[in-house]
Amino acid sequence: MKVVPIIPSLDPDNELITLVDNLIKSGFKKIIIVDDDTKDKTIFNKLKEYKECIILSHKENKGKGIALKTAFKYYKDNLMDNYKGVVCLDSDGQHTIEDILNISNKLLETNNFILGTRLFNTKETPFRNKFGNRLTSLLFKLLYKVYIKDTQTGLRAIPNRLIELHLNTKGSRFEYEINTLINIVLNKEKIEEVDIKTVYLEDSNKHSHFNPIKDSYKVYKVLFTRKIKKVVSNEKKIKK
Repeated sequence: MKVVPIIPSLDPDNELITLVDNLIKSGFKKIIIVDDDTKDKTIFNKLKEYKECIILSHKENKGKGIALKTAFKYYKDNLMDNYKGVVCLDSDGQHTIEDILNISNKLLETNNFILGTRLFNTKETPFRNKFGNRLTSLLFKLLYKVYIKDTQTGLRAIPNRLIELHLNTKGSRFEYEINTLINIVLNKEKIEEVDIKTVYLEDSNKHSHFNPIKDSYKVYKVLFTRKIKKVVSNEKKIKK
């Protein structure tokens, strides 16, 4: 498989071991995992024994955005010449191996930016997830004229030509991912969406590091601030 999985992780459990085992069985040769300052290193010590795994560690918690950029930098400097792109996924078992393979193969077929989009029409979907994603999708469409069904999905496949764009995108935590979508749209890159299975753990709040108030504020701040800056920039160009 000419795609490298990237897994940012904080305080993982055995779901991460299971995920890595399934990735290796499915043909992935290299897997980049970023430890964002987990205190109990038991899981990472086990993964260090896997020849396929590259473990990158932060000495302090820096957030998902920085963890992703740490992985992108390593990939660019050490692996990119031998692969076609990366697939970013969460460490908690919410992405099925079938869906990971599907969007990885889609990347190899099209060389486009691919989103694994969850379907929020099941009774198992927590209300906050359903409401938050629909609101963000509508705001994104209103501000940037592109409708994305799932703006907050962690399952994303990125071709080599867009790695530099992701490295240069601002943001340290969950707001980073919405910032990357804005940059993709502003650069007129095609976004392909592949429906994926929506998996919710028995206690999804326990596994999630997303703060509904603080992180949502940062996401919406990015959405509106980027739009305002773009409008101001366009007005300055017109005046010139």
